[in-house]
Amino acid sequence: LLSLGLEKFILSPELTLPQARDIGGALIAYGKFPVMTTHKCVIKSGEGCDKCSCYLSDRTGAKMYCEGIFGHRNIIYNSTPLYMADKLPSVKEFAHHFIFSDESKAECYKIIEAYKSGRATNEKMRRVRV
Repeated sequence: LLSLGLEKFILSPELTLPQARDIGGALIAYGKFPVMTTHKCVIKSGEGCDKCSCYLSDRTGAKMYCEGIFGHRNIIYNSTPLYMADKLPSVKEFAHHFIFSDESKAECYKIIEAYKSGRATNEKMRRVRV
C-alpha cells in the first residue's frame, strides 16, 4: 500500500494480527464499530428528530448507540467495543486508532490511561484475532 502512495491507513478489524503485520498500517485499538448507516432517520420515528442520538436494543437486549448525522441519516454502532489495552505487547508495532462514539469525556480519558498502562478491563469486549 505504501508503494501506491498511501502514507496512513487503518486496517480492517476483521484481519488477524499476522495478516495485519503483513500489510502494516494503523490498528483499531479501541472502539465500537459502525455496523450500519441508515438512510431514513430511526431517531425521528422513535424519539423525535430533535434528539441527536438514542440507543436501540436488539433481540438479546444489547444496547447499540445510534447517532444522528447530516441528512436525517443515522450511524448505528456495535454494542461491544474492541479493546486491546491489555494486549499491547502483541500490537506494539502498530499505530493505534481509537473510535469514540457514546463515551463521555471522563470515559475517554479513562480508556486512554488504560492504554498508557496496559490495563485489562472487566467490561464485555471484542478482540482482534491473534
